[in-house]
Amino acid sequence: MTEGGMETTPGLRRVVTFPWLLLYGLGSTVGAGIYILTGVVAGRAGVWAPVSFVLAGLVAAFTARSFAELSSRFPRAGGALVYVQEGFGRSWFAVFVGLATASAGVISAATVSLGFVAYLSEIVHVPGPLALAAVVLGVGGIAAWGVKESVAAAGVVTVVEIGGLLAVLAFGGAHIAAAPTGSFAGLYSTPPGIEEGTLILQSVVLCFYAFLGFEDMVNVAEEVRDAPRVMPRAILWTLGISTALNVAIAAVAIGVVPAQVLGEAEAPLALVLERSGGNAELISVVALVAMLNGA
Repeated sequence: MTEGGMETTPGLRRVVTFPWLLLYGLGSTVGAGIYILTGVVAGRAGVWAPVSFVLAGLVAAFTARSFAELSSRFPRAGGALVYVQEGFGRSWFAVFVGLATASAGVISAATVSLGFVAYLSEIVHVPGPLALAAVVLGVGGIAAWGVKESVAAAGVVTVVEIGGLLAVLAFGGAHIAAAPTGSFAGLYSTPPGIEEGTLILQSVVLCFYAFLGFEDMVNVAEEVRDAPRVMPRAILWTLGISTALNVAIAAVAIGVVPAQVLGEAEAPLALVLERSGGNAELISVVALVAMLNGA
């Protein structure tokens, strides 16, 4: 039996439905990056950081559309490896892409795990090597347990991540609403000049990082029910929701804390929540959870 022009027997169990795939995609795309990247982009693009995220979302739409189309035609677990093989017909090139993708996953997971241990040590005293081993074995064990279980775990963590972002939007939005009339609109009273426009475009490159989660989604295509129909929908919904979250968070953050101060903050969203009357420690805990999701 063939599907999308490729052999599908033997295959994997198709147990992932649209809601779980969407949560998995949001966890991969939003992740822990938004908790840091907002400050970095604000420090560079200033009050025009939300515009940078909008433009980055538009640029990412081309990639998302490509992944959506390819995942519909070739719903296989190989993801980018399969697409390169089908497009160029060169096995050595496809293997190279597959190894590069796997290497990137190993390196990013190791980096995120180290970051988790570093942040955890600021809250509780735990021996670094022991905590690192526990993280690697823990997330590895969940992944080995099964795709249904690991996607469900990632989905639950994603709900926690988004809950933290919604808390920032709620407290920050209330703070902006209570400010003197026109103070927020005053930030955009004059259009950006050439220098600001250059910084906005430079920031788009940084913002684009916030939308790189599609390659993770297509790797589970062979375990998604009705993948040719569900995969494209989930990818495009992921892009839309993640773009909206990034733009809204950037706008609210700048409305609460000056852009330059955000750019210098190690935990920008914690600072936003603190200045708007929320609990900054809440975001620190959520960021830790988000790092586990990334791993």
